[in-house]
Amino acid sequence: METYDYRMDNDILNQGSYQIEKLSKKEFLKLIETAKEIKQSDEKKQLENATLYFNNAILPTMKEFAEMSSALLTIEKNDNMQTIIASFQCPYGFDITESCRLMKSWLITANHIGITLENGEPTLSLIFDCKELC
Repeated sequence: METYDYRMDNDILNQGSYQIEKLSKKEFLKLIETAKEIKQSDEKKQLENATLYFNNAILPTMKEFAEMSSALLTIEKNDNMQTIIASFQCPYGFDITESCRLMKSWLITANHIGITLENGEPTLSLIFDCKELC
């Protein structure tokens, strides 16, 4: 059996509030800066985890789908790895069948789905926001 306990004791929350109230202005400003640094560090780690997840879990199945559908797969990473765009281009169109279960899940996971014509060929684009991926 596995157990995951995320409960937080109210005494800890009250003690934290009490400690913050006792800070001088200078100490409070330091606390704000430290909180910003922690937030930035966590966001950086989240982006790294999302990129790793994309490369190890999503990309291999997208390659498999592209091969199965004889499509050109293009991966574009933007905004310091905050956005990843996967585009499939195929002159024959796309069939997402029952056997494409993982591809269906990536359609649901994508923040934006675009279907366009590029150079006269149907193109399916999936945009992932790495801040929301993991």
